[in-house]
Amino acid sequence: MGENSDNGPRRGSDDNPLNQYLAAIEPLRTGDRSDLASSGTALDQLLQHAAMILEEHAPVVLAHAVLLDDEIARRNPQAIRASVLRIAQALKLPGSPPELRAQALDALALDLSWLGRHAEALAPAEQAVDIYRQLANENPAAHLPNLAIALTNLGTRLSELGRHSEALAPTQEAVDIYRQLANENPAAHLPNLAIALTNLGTRLSELGRHSEALAPTQEAVDIYRQLANENPAAHLPNLAIALNNLGNRRWERGRRGDALAPTEEAVGINRQLAEDYPAAHLPNLAMSLTNLGARLSALGRGDEALAPTEEAVDIYRRLAEDHPAAYLPDLAMSVSYLGLLLSALGRSGDALAPTEEGVDFWRRLAEENPAAYLPRLAMSVSNLGALLWTLGRHDDAIAPAQQAVAIGQQLAENNPAAYLPSLAMSLTNLGLTLAALGRHDKALAPAQHAVAIDQQLVVPPISTAV
Repeated sequence: MGENSDNGPRRGSDDNPLNQYLAAIEPLRTGDRSDLASSGTALDQLLQHAAMILEEHAPVVLAHAVLLDDEIARRNPQAIRASVLRIAQALKLPGSPPELRAQALDALALDLSWLGRHAEALAPAEQAVDIYRQLANENPAAHLPNLAIALTNLGTRLSELGRHSEALAPTQEAVDIYRQLANENPAAHLPNLAIALTNLGTRLSELGRHSEALAPTQEAVDIYRQLANENPAAHLPNLAIALNNLGNRRWERGRRGDALAPTEEAVGINRQLAEDYPAAHLPNLAMSLTNLGARLSALGRGDEALAPTEEAVDIYRRLAEDHPAAYLPDLAMSVSYLGLLLSALGRSGDALAPTEEGVDFWRRLAEENPAAYLPRLAMSVSNLGALLWTLGRHDDAIAPAQQAVAIGQQLAENNPAAYLPSLAMSLTNLGLTLAALGRHDKALAPAQHAVAIDQQLVVPPISTAV
């Protein structure tokens, strides 16, 4: 027998990735998802031979990629990166219907956003809106709800980029669509209207329009309270989230005393839910406890704030032990805040351990996902430097101050508008630290750099009207 040249997979052969893939997804056609991971491996292998994929199979491949995305642990960076690559490759295949493409684009935008790749997330979010808008023009009854979801997501993507003015219009349009749909079919669309109203309150808050932000947030609470009365199991969790947001909006409006009641109510609801279903509701209990601690502290009731803050840390610690990818960011946030609270209470010695632990957590997270967590790391090392100085460990305070500057410079290079102000503060802190230690020659450069940034921020560039 002569040798056969191997020019790649052949249709009909046992090692044909297309045949292997079609066999792997056969159980999915009957609703069996027990071996979803294996089907994902088969899909990834097939996408490496994209030229083999017939146009008739493109919708199946794209729908499968979206299904796998729905099943991933949302805060597992490795799984999300794999999903981004999978969906992006599947979207290049011709033949998928517009609605499926829009769904995939929305999923891709969400994944990129979680990875901190906010600039990249915008284009697929915009494309999803464009497709759904065209579909809704042709068939409003079928596609207006999807358009509203895509508009809500687009508003969030724009907000993440700091483009708050632009984020308002799609968010408001989503509210208008859901209000129309809820008037026609309250049972189906009131929950989505409440979500959209919550987002609208957040977008208005980001613009500093705190008086206007209060009404939609209050309306969301009212809707969820009505829904929770009718179906507590389904809607009490959302009512607790909405109450947390209402506390935030009242606080921003200057109604600090009124902000405490909804925050405490949210803690009560989440505690009740967590007693019955701890796996599902302990994370929300920890979040609401953190908010309650922050409210009490800001009201000058720091001693009362300590208990809910420590309880939140304990919960997040347990959650992070079992699911570090999902809950380490929350644990990092809560221990960092505990350090700040203890320091504010004059317990600087007790504050050091949680502050250092927070730095360690943020450093680990930033190594895995720098775009998302470097800003947090910069803030935490800056806080550590200030605490070490307070404890009289002046020489030890220099290293974290220098780290804060180095991280700030990296962030400001990529996004000057967002990070130049914090870089100027870090440079000022470093200069003051060095000067206080008598190292005036080394203190001059960071101080001058900080002044230059401040002047740049104060004096806007000259523009010419057209």
